[in-house]
Amino acid sequence: MPKITTDVDTYFQSYRKEAEPLLERLFDQADSLVAGMDLHTSALALVSQLRVLSRGGKKLRGGLVLLGYECFAPKRKQHNAVLDASLVMELIHASFLIHDDIMDRDETRRGRDTFHVHFANWHNALHLMGDRGQFGLSMAINAGDLGAFLALNHWNRQPFALAKRSRAQELLTRTIIRTTLGQVQDVSLQYESQATEEQIMVVYTNKTALYTVVCPLQIGAILGAADDADLVPIHNYGLPVGQAFQIADDLLGVFGTENELGKPVGSDIKEGKKTLLMLKTLEGADGADREFLQQVLGKDLPSDAGNREEVMERVRSIVRASGAASFCETLARGLLEAGKRHIPSITPDPTLQKLLGGFADYVISRRN
Repeated sequence: MPKITTDVDTYFQSYRKEAEPLLERLFDQADSLVAGMDLHTSALALVSQLRVLSRGGKKLRGGLVLLGYECFAPKRKQHNAVLDASLVMELIHASFLIHDDIMDRDETRRGRDTFHVHFANWHNALHLMGDRGQFGLSMAINAGDLGAFLALNHWNRQPFALAKRSRAQELLTRTIIRTTLGQVQDVSLQYESQATEEQIMVVYTNKTALYTVVCPLQIGAILGAADDADLVPIHNYGLPVGQAFQIADDLLGVFGTENELGKPVGSDIKEGKKTLLMLKTLEGADGADREFLQQVLGKDLPSDAGNREEVMERVRSIVRASGAASFCETLARGLLEAGKRHIPSITPDPTLQKLLGGFADYVISRRN
């Protein structure tokens, strides 16, 4: 059990170092579970590819489960059990990503082919019959479902007292429901002619903030010794920090690079996402700039890398000139400061307070 550090990057690196072997063990158990099922080769390949996806990423949500626990369990007696339980958040996250990539029509994730693209190519390699694209989509939908059920199976194996485990599971289930419906809101707004700032912030709350920050911290706290009153300041911290996380994602989606993101830049542009960044850009742009944006939003970007970058560079220029980037950066910083004010009510421990404050700062300083 490593000593708790005040450095956010070191803390999450340490979490990943401990969690990754446990994830491998989890998938070894999954392999054993399916070994006697007389499954088609494609089913075995699906489990294997889900393992590959789960190996990557920053594992912030799992790390926050551990951090929430440490805020309410100073002696950390169940550190290893909580570490194992935290993998549930990572499996659910992987499941969401697989389905997100289908909805966003993205072709790469973490520097690899997305699930539906991988299995469309797999269809070709095995010379299967029928529509390769539909095969890839079908496999990816099943993979997302499987990841969620593997998470449930793993949660049910945890050694915590039944009352504590049930309380945490109820919170997790409610959050997954709300996150899924938040995704429905997000998709639906793409098909509306307009969206308000209020509507977009509701999506950011339901789709991102609760599931990314609030829920993991609260689950960890429950697995410690937190009562219902203790969960309130966690919510008050995590909600604005999680909203800022999504605003930062929107900025990265325009101003980041493919190498940093592990996926194509401009996905939100291609999908015509109603983000706060685009709302403020359209409000601040005029004349030819506004007309250009309206022409490219919701349309496929050029397939040629040079032409695609030319379009994105003009989009970036318009976003900057409109004042939207500055507006979103200022709002995100304000949300972080609002969240940080609740840290002393979460824990009196100065090391853990510094970690919570550092995580909030990391939300808008990260490059992926």
